Amino acid sequence: MYDKRDMAVVITAATNLKWLNSIYAGVDGMPLDLFHERGTIVTNGAGINAITIAEYVVMGMLTVAKGYRDVVRAQERREWLMDSSGKVELFGSKALLLGYGAIGS
Repeated sequence: MYDKRDMAVVITAATNLKWLNSIYAGVDGMPLDLFHERGTIVTNGAGINAITIAEYVVMGMLTVAKGYRDVVRAQERREWLMDSSGKVELFGSKALLLGYGAIGS
């Protein structure tokens, strides 16, 4: 069930629910007070994709810095670049992480 509002309605109606595991990292929109009253255990997927997403971000940074898109487009045109378009080095660069959670730690 991907609609969090519909999920909250269904969960609220499940009066005998003992444990809820959500694939979502956040539990916003869920009736947490009601779960606490009923003694329902709530677990979530926080950090489940942290490594995958962090590696994807690094890949994206390298793709831009090294001009990979230009190289691939040139190859599709059967052109072989004599001078690399990707001369940006990331060494010593700084990055800003917003929402510092499992991905940034």
